[in-house]
Amino acid sequence: MRDAGISLPKHYVQIGDFPRRIGVSCGVQTDRLEGPPTALFVANSEMTLGALTALRERHVNVPRDLSIVGFDDPLWARHLDPALTVVTQPIVEMAKMATGLLLSLLQDSEVIRSEILPPDLMIRQSTALR
Repeated sequence: MRDAGISLPKHYVQIGDFPRRIGVSCGVQTDRLEGPPTALFVANSEMTLGALTALRERHVNVPRDLSIVGFDDPLWARHLDPALTVVTQPIVEMAKMATGLLLSLLQDSEVIRSEILPPDLMIRQSTALR
């Protein structure tokens, strides 16, 4: 967001411990914020379900009233109505790399590497241009 020149008010950031109830709580709080956000980015699938549940119960139309983006791409994400936009992780590549790093570490305990694999944005129908 910083790279795109978009500021993020600190009170928009909600810290949670990843259960579904945190997503519900965040979904309920969106309209209580001064200058409510136009979009939510939720850190995991369970919290995303919680946020979506809270938004539906409050009759918030996704994406007309509020866009939502989840993290990870669970099988159910593309089957929601609207289908969920997500940031995906390269899970297969991560597993291969972790296995390779573990094997390297077993052969040489001094080998320490850090690898960063870029995520991907899978745009579906839960987001709208503003």
